[in-house]
Amino acid sequence: MILAFNFNYVSKNGVLESLLKEIAVDFNITHKILRKDSIVTLYVDADESRLGTFADCLSAALPLSIFFKSSSVEVVEDFPLDEEVLPLMVAPIIFTPKQLALVDNADSKTYLFPFTQSLENSSTSLFENDQALLHVKNTLDYKNMYERVSTLIAEGEIITIQTCNSSYSIGKIENTQPIDNFEVIATDLSVVERMVVCQENEMKALASLERPAIRFKVNALYEQKGILEQKRVFMRLFDDLLLYQLCKKLFEKGVFFLFRTATPTCKTKYSVIA
Repeated sequence: MILAFNFNYVSKNGVLESLLKEIAVDFNITHKILRKDSIVTLYVDADESRLGTFADCLSAALPLSIFFKSSSVEVVEDFPLDEEVLPLMVAPIIFTPKQLALVDNADSKTYLFPFTQSLENSSTSLFENDQALLHVKNTLDYKNMYERVSTLIAEGEIITIQTCNSSYSIGKIENTQPIDNFEVIATDLSVVERMVVCQENEMKALASLERPAIRFKVNALYEQKGILEQKRVFMRLFDDLLLYQLCKKLFEKGVFFLFRTATPTCKTKYSVIA
């Protein structure tokens, strides 16, 4: 029996094809992936029982995406003869259920690890001015670093984060007075509506694979607190694995909103360099 899973995916970034390939390979099922215009089709061949199990696995393993418009499934007679050609991805895929399970599972080799490359090829350190406070060598070091950095932020410090892909500074939203240009990071999806007016489709977009920044109106209750001068803010969820781990710690400490800026107007005392 052959099923064809059709996805209307309005991007040619290669992400969906890569995800479908990984899921099918992990499941060890006979498959082929083809694309025509915006429709990406995954063909799979197995008995009815195994196909049912695979459909459940596929549903659980595919993350939300702002580029998904619709999907359908149908029974077909044969595999198409077209050759499978997968496009190259322009960026690594981070926020998939599989990836998050790996960094959240204490038995995983990448438990608490903030990057997708090998641990052996990485180096992460916490600095106070130019003095190293912690060099990360193992999982316990990462746990200690997340605890120390989240505590510093909760106490009002602004931290600079430097990686091979980006450089930014973060701090509690209450510390934005010297900062002119910033976006808001919600430390958990459940707190978004404490600050802004948000529709259901916007909430889903925030939690999507792409982690977009969305412009929202600050709600009346939060505006009364006098924390923000702005009537509208750009907000997103954590969009890298280091920030993901820090946000979990900060949420536990009762810190619900951070600011993030790429161009801080003040020198920060603490930094994480990875």
